[in-house]
Amino acid sequence: MTTATSPTSPELEQAITDARTVAEVRQQDDAELGWFDRWSAIAVGGAFVVTAAALFAGHGAPTARELLTFALLVAAHSLASRVVFESAGGAAVPTQTTLMVGMLLLPVEYVPLMVLLGLVLSISERPSVHDLLVRAMSGWHCIGPVVVLAAADLDTVSLDHWPVYVLAVAAQFLLDAVIALLRCAALGLSWTVLPRPLSWTWSVDAMLAPIGVAAVLAADASLWALVFAVCPIGILALLGRDRTEHFEKAVVISEAFEAAVEAARQDPVSGIANRRAWNEATARAALRFAANPMGRSVTVVLADVDGLKRVNDTIGHDAGDDLIRAAGEALQAAAPPGALVARIGGDEFGMLVVDHPELDCLELVQRVRVAIAHHPLVHGLPLSLSVGGASCPPYADVEAAQAAADERSMADKAARRAGR
Repeated sequence: MTTATSPTSPELEQAITDARTVAEVRQQDDAELGWFDRWSAIAVGGAFVVTAAALFAGHGAPTARELLTFALLVAAHSLASRVVFESAGGAAVPTQTTLMVGMLLLPVEYVPLMVLLGLVLSISERPSVHDLLVRAMSGWHCIGPVVVLAAADLDTVSLDHWPVYVLAVAAQFLLDAVIALLRCAALGLSWTVLPRPLSWTWSVDAMLAPIGVAAVLAADASLWALVFAVCPIGILALLGRDRTEHFEKAVVISEAFEAAVEAARQDPVSGIANRRAWNEATARAALRFAANPMGRSVTVVLADVDGLKRVNDTIGHDAGDDLIRAAGEALQAAAPPGALVARIGGDEFGMLVVDHPELDCLELVQRVRVAIAHHPLVHGLPLSLSVGGASCPPYADVEAAQAAADERSMADKAARRAGR
């Protein structure tokens, strides 16, 4: 089973990114490739192409039965290479059964070319030369079993030869690791990304390999072995598709839930946060400040829209809604990055600023007043807000700061009325 790349599941992106170093990478423009990436693909991938062709040609002319078996195994290997099954350990393709059947039904010298053609034919889009050579690099894993079985020179398929089969699979794993390390070096990645995807792939391959051997034994080394070998591929294809569909449904449900949660915390008139979001944010800020007040700061700025009822009664509620939106815009313009601005009542707004010790409450209140002064007229009327703010420290907690900010906002409103 060789690992493959699949970007369809955002939740598994990190695991898939790690797994891609085991065998192949996504298509890249030649201009973006590093020199080591390019030349390692040419050297290692090209060497496998030459090796596969030389072994096939060096064995001599195949019989009609061997050609038929070879063609069917190429098709089966190509099909298996297209079945990408994602997991938390990485994304993989179930080619181990076809590889084992090929080792036992064909002359072992034919297997590298079978693997190479299967890998190439599995590419759905038009590949570049670099893509073909990178894909060819992953074929080196079959050379280990070829060497072991060729050295053993077995005449029959039998469970008595199980030590040889185990050694062949172990040789495959060894070359898997070597090629993965080369790809890590070519891509500039640390080898530490390899243990998880490699161990998962080896575990699955170790379980699929006996199926390939059993298929050949059950079919008495006939072509019926291909039917038995393809069945696990079909099962994994169905399970993989079902898993993808369930994951996509889960993503849709999650997005709908997040949208509902966001809507529940958004004021429908101003488009900013509502009282529920404000209460949750101030509660979190209070807990964090109480747990560790050293070096932390929380500032609360409260503002009331002046004359909102008068605008609603004389001009209309549409104009009042415009005034509410204008107040939210002014507060957002004055808020530093990361601050929460919310409408917490009919004409009351709040700004929560956490861990910005360089901005005290007086400066934030002044920024709000500047934003109000520069805001365009609303239905011919200037925007007017009564503003107050407080911080902890010096107040002992967020609740005390919010109460002080409310008192200062009311005092500002009283002063404005007295002035008028």
